[in-house]
Amino acid sequence: MRSKNSNNNWPQYTNKEIKTVINIIKSGKVNFWTGNECTLFEKEFSEYFNLKCTATVANGSLALDLALQSLNLKENDEIIVTPRSYIASVSCVINSKCKPVFIDLDINSHNLDPKLIENKINKKTKAIICVHLAGFPCDLKNLQIISKKYNIFLIEDCSQAHGAKFSNKYVGSFGDIATWSFCNDKIISTLGEGGMIATKHAHLYKKILYLRDCGKNINKIKNLTNDIGYKYVHDFIGTNMRMTEIQASVGRIQLNQLSKFLTIRQKNAKIIWDGLKNIPGIETPIIPHNILHACYRCLILIDKKSLKKGWNRNKIIKELKRKDIICSVGACPEIYLEKYFKLNYTFYLNRLKNAKYIGETSIAFDVNHLLKVSYFKNLCKIFKTIMLKATVN
Repeated sequence: MRSKNSNNNWPQYTNKEIKTVINIIKSGKVNFWTGNECTLFEKEFSEYFNLKCTATVANGSLALDLALQSLNLKENDEIIVTPRSYIASVSCVINSKCKPVFIDLDINSHNLDPKLIENKINKKTKAIICVHLAGFPCDLKNLQIISKKYNIFLIEDCSQAHGAKFSNKYVGSFGDIATWSFCNDKIISTLGEGGMIATKHAHLYKKILYLRDCGKNINKIKNLTNDIGYKYVHDFIGTNMRMTEIQASVGRIQLNQLSKFLTIRQKNAKIIWDGLKNIPGIETPIIPHNILHACYRCLILIDKKSLKKGWNRNKIIKELKRKDIICSVGACPEIYLEKYFKLNYTFYLNRLKNAKYIGETSIAFDVNHLLKVSYFKNLCKIFKTIMLKATVN
């Protein structure tokens, strides 16, 4: 059944975006090497987030693959990862023939708990991949301390956190490498797919550029002449990870709207968190004063102990959906529960305590900028009514 709120689903593309796309199609300059939209998107993205070097890519999953490929890792090197994220945050480790080491979560932020990382570090540990889940910045201060102490790389997965800040600095500017996804319903959405990778290290940037583009030597490309004959420019081996000009043009337009998007998302999430925080059976997050939450999703937890017999998180979600509330089980699943990991990494069969609790109790709400304030006020009323039925009075 079609929800009455479906007309407010994100993404929706504006007339300006559609006109820009049509003009690029008419121009015939749709490829990275024929136009300048990708180059301009990289430049503007760098300036917006105060990044040193950026490169557009076809999607966020490839951005993560590219990040690890640039680090000269060896087979069976270990990478610290979160158990709850989109699978690409860990499949990139497998693709690099390395071993993922799952660390449990901070129950408030649903992000990696830095206090648990050091006990898992050994001589094979080469990097930490932290994911700013649902737009809540990780504890970047302590992650940086650990990264520097043990001389391991810090990689930020900012796919769900466009515009989030930690200590008044944008996420993505703290790590050695950072990645973004512009897939489908991300805060910036570039026509279904798209991504960005950034680094503060010139030598890594050089490698990222040739890995992204079939091993081309970028300096040779820049100095090509019009002489007739074959151009031998592939000094390395890579593959095609390039973004299209059409995707980049939409990304540029939405980047200019990001501040507006975030302001509305944050107001929407605040209505939910403020409206639900005193309702029995609901746990809302504490947002530290030194972060700016991007609010890709608004997450809450259900206190299982307060529920009546026959009630659980899934039943509550069903009741919310019956009332046309846009919601789902919280954020992302536990990756090690996927069949591949059950078969190949049997030492993860014991679920991590906080990851398990979050997996069984979290609810995620869409708070995109197209939804109205009245919708969120009604959401709180409906949720309160449901929880009165679901909890022990």
